[in-house]
Amino acid sequence: MNYNRAYADLLKEAYNVERPMPLLCWDIANPFYERRQNIAQDLLDFERLKTTFNWDFPQDIGPLLRENNSFVVTNLARQIVWVSKGFEQMTGYTQKEIEGKKPGMLQGQKTNAKTSAFVRSRIEQLEAVKFRILNYRKNNDEYWCCIEVKPLRTLTGEITHFLAIEKEEI
Repeated sequence: MNYNRAYADLLKEAYNVERPMPLLCWDIANPFYERRQNIAQDLLDFERLKTTFNWDFPQDIGPLLRENNSFVVTNLARQIVWVSKGFEQMTGYTQKEIEGKKPGMLQGQKTNAKTSAFVRSRIEQLEAVKFRILNYRKNNDEYWCCIEVKPLRTLTGEITHFLAIEKEEI
């Protein structure tokens, strides 16, 4: 039998098998395929942004994406310029819906105002910050999120954007 190499790689990664197996049911393999496609697209998008803005960001984000982290890139005005597919799945907002908005739109009535103010002050000082906050999805469901915000610097050291690495607490 002739197996598709990408499918064999998928099986090896997903099931830790050395040799390809026949596809028994597409419904089983399809979720893994879609997730891998989303991660690959996120990697391409982030690399495009990294090149466009000349960021000095040596960290490989692939492992973080595979660990179900979500990514948000904002400009210095704190407006969202890009979100990962994981962010879309976590919040229910698409890239088009959230682009140009501020991440604070995810906060609501029960969000701790002191935490929000602390984060804003650190970002205004162009500093990294790590915190836990109560956010709201598009459908208004609450969720706790651990977030690490890092300034993104160009090769000359100028800060142009921020990267938020987010993980929902379950």
